[in-house]
Amino acid sequence: MNRKNEVGGRWLVLVAALTVAANLHAQQLGSIKWGSSEPYDVGYNPSVTGSFGNYMLEVHNGQDGPGTMWYHVGQASYEWPSPSPSIKWSQYQAYDWRYNPSVAGCPQSNTVIEVHNGQGGPGPMWYHLGKVRNNTSISWAPPVEYDWGWNPSIGWLCLEDFNFLGAVEVHNGQLGFGTLFLHGDLWIPPGGFTANGK
Repeated sequence: MNRKNEVGGRWLVLVAALTVAANLHAQQLGSIKWGSSEPYDVGYNPSVTGSFGNYMLEVHNGQDGPGTMWYHVGQASYEWPSPSPSIKWSQYQAYDWRYNPSVAGCPQSNTVIEVHNGQGGPGPMWYHLGKVRNNTSISWAPPVEYDWGWNPSIGWLCLEDFNFLGAVEVHNGQLGFGTLFLHGDLWIPPGGFTANGK
């Protein structure tokens, strides 16, 4: 199926933050040397996490509005003397139908967490847990509703030495400027989850 036909040509070229790779210089702490930006797909609202060695996960909407959400697993490789990695992306794969995805990953458990809105405005927000499989695909647990808000963003707290995984989520409480909310109490068992999401 031609995904461009799904959205009537309203596709934007995405730029992968990791394909232009932040190359930190030891002599210039805090200075970032950006490589050139490269197109890798078309879509909207991209989010990326890179926590699995030289592998990463990218998610995005397939249209400007609620609809199919897609993901790629990417593998980075470096070729001297280029300061930036080249990324080999897996074939895009659909994983849900909603809006505004954000993703984070934890290398200790090979686990990812994704959050999104259930609609094109403030309302129910949902999350997926996922496991990286064969470095080319994600095994996703079913979506779970967790709060009401808008524009969620997620990050991991991977504290393996303390035998737990945690996540921090932030979001708007409304459309536009206003109160911001934070969840710091999203705890995941050390083993991650099984195929049924438990």
